[in-house]
Amino acid sequence: MPLLKMKERSTGFGQVERGFTDEQIAAETNRCLNCDARKFEVVLNTEYCKECGYCEEVCGVNTFAPAEFYNAKGYRPQEVKSSKWCVGCFKCYFACPDFAIDVREVQA
Repeated sequence: MPLLKMKERSTGFGQVERGFTDEQIAAETNRCLNCDARKFEVVLNTEYCKECGYCEEVCGVNTFAPAEFYNAKGYRPQEVKSSKWCVGCFKCYFACPDFAIDVREVQA
């Protein structure tokens, strides 16, 4: 971020952070923000799931969604849409009252 020079800061009330140019904005938005190289796999046992939806509620990366089917107990369980953005926070694991979720680190 371009900054106002020190001499100019002490003599006035100008904005210290000057902001980005359009080219700098484009360069910043194209940076990869995937700093964590670890990958996780989320496995949900749909036979144990009783459609409480806690996993979907606590997941910040939209890993879960309601399934298109009903399990043997008559519940419409959640299912894993994609583990692609899972960061391994385990919020879904701890929120599940049915112990139907497992989160594993994928070894490359």
